[in-house]
Amino acid sequence: MVYGYKSSGTPNGSSYGDTAFFTTPPIQGLDSATKMVEFYGRTSSTSYLGMVLVGVTDANATPSSFKIIDTVFTTTAYQKYTIYLDSAAGVVSGDSRVAFAWLWDNSLSPAYDYVYVDDISVLDIPPCPEPIALSATNITQSAATLTWSSSSSAFNIEVGPTGFTQGTGTSYTSSTTSYTATGLMSNTYYDAYVMSNCTATGDGTSNWVGPFTFKTECGDLATPYSTGFELQTGGSTSNPDLPDCWNYLKTGTSTSFYSYVYNSTSYSKTARNHCVSMDMQAHRQRIVLKGIRWLQCHQELQVWAMVISK
Repeated sequence: MVYGYKSSGTPNGSSYGDTAFFTTPPIQGLDSATKMVEFYGRTSSTSYLGMVLVGVTDANATPSSFKIIDTVFTTTAYQKYTIYLDSAAGVVSGDSRVAFAWLWDNSLSPAYDYVYVDDISVLDIPPCPEPIALSATNITQSAATLTWSSSSSAFNIEVGPTGFTQGTGTSYTSSTTSYTATGLMSNTYYDAYVMSNCTATGDGTSNWVGPFTFKTECGDLATPYSTGFELQTGGSTSNPDLPDCWNYLKTGTSTSFYSYVYNSTSYSKTARNHCVSMDMQAHRQRIVLKGIRWLQCHQELQVWAMVISK
């Protein structure tokens, strides 16, 4: 594992703007633009961007030769990232090493960052490359547009509820790098898989890529409806940790007015339940708002549980 860090201090490099990077050894044929790099990356906290610049340099790793191919934003769990080092990415004659870089940039928030990179592989791009950078956009209660990156021209897609066994989901095909899946259920987590289909050129198919998980928008819930907040781990003043389809709203500028799920066996109605903790300041009465009835579960009116009433 390689650890990359950049501080928030004022840069003092006059030539390269306080850039730190490490490179692979020179890779034979890298400038043929037929290679790709795979690696795993993560950051150590959600407070950090987890950003690493991936690019190429000349054989001497001259800092001024560093050329950014892609920018990766990692999460707090190791994930696999694939970047194609082809002509479309800008790889040209003389490019020899793969580089991972951290560039001081005060426009970012926060300016400091921590990234861990492991298990780096430089490989030949296969005849039928896997799609990369799966994402979902335009998500509604019943549809979602799946997008990905690929140089291929035909794709197979399969979508099903999270955890489904491939072969039992709904299958689609696409001749572009996107597809809108319809007929989905509201407030439901789905897994999506995509593969390149290169049979028209005699190159078979790629491996399936996925699952990529997304969630459809919430719809109106039918009564009777109730929740005891058992599935929540407990929130804070900065993260309410409410169940799916619940919203947290706040008006005014007070910093001592908040609401969040409170992990407590002392104040809950049952030992495994959570309450919703509220600092109500001077409010000392039961509140009924838009069908939500707040019930006291602590004598100081700072911890509450809620149920839906018609």
